[in-house]
Amino acid sequence: GRVKNRYVLRRGLGSLGFCIARRQVCIRVRVELKPRSFANRSRERGSARPTQLPAVDVASATRIGLIACVGFIGFPIILTYATWRYVSKPENIAQESEESRHRKYRQWKLPLPQEAQTSQVQFIRHFLSEEEIQALKATVFKMQDEGFPGVVNKTTPGKPWLQTTWKTTYLHTNGAFKNRLPWLEKRLWEAVKTVDRTANWDLLSRHDDAELTFRTAEFHEYWPGGQLSQRQHYDSGSIITMDIMLSDPKEEFEGGNFVTPESDGRVLRHDFGKGDAAFFLSHKYHNIQPISAGKRMVLVVEVWSGPERVCPHRCWSRGTCDRKAGDNANGTTAAVASAAENGWLLG
Repeated sequence: GRVKNRYVLRRGLGSLGFCIARRQVCIRVRVELKPRSFANRSRERGSARPTQLPAVDVASATRIGLIACVGFIGFPIILTYATWRYVSKPENIAQESEESRHRKYRQWKLPLPQEAQTSQVQFIRHFLSEEEIQALKATVFKMQDEGFPGVVNKTTPGKPWLQTTWKTTYLHTNGAFKNRLPWLEKRLWEAVKTVDRTANWDLLSRHDDAELTFRTAEFHEYWPGGQLSQRQHYDSGSIITMDIMLSDPKEEFEGGNFVTPESDGRVLRHDFGKGDAAFFLSHKYHNIQPISAGKRMVLVVEVWSGPERVCPHRCWSRGTCDRKAGDNANGTTAAVASAAENGWLLG
């Protein structure tokens, strides 16, 4: 079997090499032919003679075919990796010193990440009923079918190439979250203000009510392999983050635990049931452990003291954002331009 496979592969590469080599020969022969007069072409028109092409040995054809295959397959992979490694990774979009970031956090009246680690995650159990969860999902799926919200599809190392393991839909695109789910927006505002007061965070009171908006409303879908494992991940630039579990961890998925690295070195695993709402300081480190089976769905909403966003992504800038609905949310050109033009705000 192995001998036959090697023979078939060699014949295939040889055929590709013959095609490329003969194509080059044909082009070379045509270029080197001397121009002929119209009369000579007319006399030769009646007799068609077969084209004689120089012979190409099998070894040379195989080498040419192999080089062509490596180029055709390898170049897109290298380009994709280079884009991810040097352009699209968040830490490469806009790099600033820790001191510079901290100055901006103080300017925006936000706790530093080290300070936020001492806070505790707060929960409102059964925040949404089963009927409300189904209504929310139906609205989100309809928006996805319409195709206008921004969407980001992510893959996981070790999984098949281009297999999505984590999908984020930006429900605030074109103001859809406010317009299509006004009952949920109102309830979230009431809940986050109550939690901020009862947990003694008192962060929202540092800002005028007119300054406070929902920075982003995101519908996250995780499949096996999906995870948020970035070390010391936090929602930079936001004040309070709200997560609402829309799937049943006992029946609909396995793994995918919501955990927070604590200041004493522990990694605290939180009990997060369907319909529960979690509230935490956006600068507190948090992660999602890998999904091992099923599908995990959660709604994430962030509060910040910036302009209300309707662009199809989680905006890094507090200035003007030129991205519109329908833009490729997976692309990085517009995001990099926005960060560069309007100032850094890494998420």
